Order: sequence, then C-alpha cells, then structure tokens
Amino acid sequence: MAKYYYFISSLPMLKMDQDPPFSHQEFLDKAKGLMSAKDYAELSSLSGEDAGEPKSRLMRKWKDYKSLVLSVLVDQRARKLGLDDSRYKLKGKADGVLSERINRIVNDMDPLRGELEILSIYFDFLSSVPVTDPFSLEILEIYSLKLELLEESRSFSVEKGRSEFNRLFQKLGDDLSK
Repeated sequence: MAKYYYFISSLPMLKMDQDPPFSHQEFLDKAKGLMSAKDYAELSSLSGEDAGEPKSRLMRKWKDYKSLVLSVLVDQRARKLGLDDSRYKLKGKADGVLSERINRIVNDMDPLRGELEILSIYFDFLSSVPVTDPFSLEILEIYSLKLELLEESRSFSVEKGRSEFNRLFQKLGDDLSK
C-alpha cells in the first residue's frame, strides 16, 4: 500500500465550522499528480451516490452509518407525526448521542439548521473513524468525504431557499387554479 507522507502532511485541517480551504475538485486535481493511478481512481470514485456495493472497509462503514442516521431520522419524524407503521421503525441501533442530536433536529431546529446538523453528524463520524495508518489512502478518502460535506454545508443559501420556496408555492397556486 502506498504511503502519502508529503501529500497528507501538506493538507490543511478541516473543521465543520470553517470554510473549506479549497474545492473538492482542486483537491482531486492535486491528488492526481501525487497518487498512484489505482489509488487516485479509488479516491475519485467516492464522489456521488454509487448504487454498487462499496469496495473499501471505510466506504462500507460510511454507507452503513449514513443508512443508520437516515433510519433514526425517519423513525423520529414518524413518531413526531404519530405514524405507527413498521416501514418507519428504526433499522439498526443508534447510540444515545446520535438519537439525542437527531431528536433536536426533528423537534427544535428549523430545516436549514437541521440539514447543517446532519452534515455535522456525518463530519463527526468521519473524524472518529479509527485508521491504522495516518498516511494511507484511507485518510485521503476521509479527507475527501469531509471536504464534500463542507462544500455541501456552504452551498445552502437563505436567498436561494426563499426563491425556491416562492417558485414552488407559485407553481402550487397555479396548479390549484386550473
């Protein structure tokens, strides 16, 4: 397995409450020149939702965790709405911290803050994944996923949200008047 001492050492630390130091694409462009072709292909394939089975241990853990978070979210939203249907029951076992964070999202937060909190939950998970080698491809995969989360968190805009709401509300009004 290749070691990426220089590349990993040169990357700035990522924090959820700070802007990303560069775009995900800039990260991939830099990585392409510093990684083996095989490792770069694996790293660049992480983007987007892949319908296939995850290839690495990290990606299996990531997919399982995202599924658990979604299940807890659906379960708690269903209970809040009084829906008692087995389709909405929790699949898996969530720890108390995760359940409490999602409970706050469902019951106390506006949708934008809730979305940001979900991204923060994912970021915290990636920060806690144990790795055996701090200069491995796995660290670069975690960095890549964190960078994508930061980009997504910075893509939210009150103005865009309001504009989209108004567009949908207008469309609904138009549909109802037909």
